[in-house]
Amino acid sequence: MGSIGTGQQDHAAGWERRGHGPREPVRLAVFQGELDATSHDELASTMRELLKAPDPIIVDLSGSRFCSASCIERIAEWAQRAKTMGIDFSIMAPRSIAQCFELFEPAPHVIPGHRPLTAGPERRFVHIYTV
Repeated sequence: MGSIGTGQQDHAAGWERRGHGPREPVRLAVFQGELDATSHDELASTMRELLKAPDPIIVDLSGSRFCSASCIERIAEWAQRAKTMGIDFSIMAPRSIAQCFELFEPAPHVIPGHRPLTAGPERRFVHIYTV
């Protein structure tokens, strides 16, 4: 990919080759459906699994129809735990859920308004990928 019409194509191509080296893996957890009090155990289990590796983490809530205050609080606590471990932790969420994370101090990194990623049949609660 080069800058079109600027005569900088060779420079841009060389920059891409030098880049930042190999891309580091990212752990992605995709939650779908409703997250409520009955989800706490599976949520905690998923978060423990995600924190086993030092890779950056993305928690995708964009396919969630509902997320209770207690689940939002638990995710914010896990985000803080990841931060103390030096692990990047980001949350993708619908705006209605993303706004709730702003109530926490320090607020976790939230990317609001994302469209849901496809994670398979909706019957499954969570999918973890390393991408």
